Amino acid sequence: MLGLEKISAIPVCNRLGSRGNNYSEEKIEELKKINWADYELYHFAQELFEKKFRHNTTVLQQPVVHSFADRIEYTPDQAIVGNGWMIRECCPSYPYYWRTSFVKNPHLVCSLTNRDYRVRFLAKTAVERSIESLQLRVNGYLIDLKKIQEGEWYLFEGALPEKAVGKGESTTFVFQIAELLDLDQNSGGRLLGLSLARFEIEPL
Repeated sequence: MLGLEKISAIPVCNRLGSRGNNYSEEKIEELKKINWADYELYHFAQELFEKKFRHNTTVLQQPVVHSFADRIEYTPDQAIVGNGWMIRECCPSYPYYWRTSFVKNPHLVCSLTNRDYRVRFLAKTAVERSIESLQLRVNGYLIDLKKIQEGEWYLFEGALPEKAVGKGESTTFVFQIAELLDLDQNSGGRLLGLSLARFEIEPL
């Protein structure tokens, strides 16, 4: 083809031998002594990774709520059942953890017995004026909320009617805000919405 000679075999000049461990134990120990710092760093990193992995797996496997509970108290240092939330955060100047949403309508899901409840939660928004637009819908029902400012945070409270709970079904709490904060508008960076520090439900 194209006047070129047919090549029957392509020579390989850098072929490696077996990838198996053909080194003697003495040679391995000698290599460990030469590379002791790298060896210790590798094993430290490996142990640290496995420790954090086991911890995170344990946290994720812990249930946040129990089926058909009468009372729920959630803090963001627990695993979360819902969608639209980032990992938990903390700050030395605050006595609690919080989670921040990256969408305008993050939600939580739990199961409640059929009755009337009071819902309370501590929250703030990345765009300060967006706190005024905050709405809470429970299984589609709009909940009337009262708001009290506590420093940078706001305490919200409202009555949750039995009809909003649903019979034998999961109860979905959807938080709706008008704006998100884009930390880097030029590159579509991290989006910040509603920060939730505490969430409580108790019977009326």
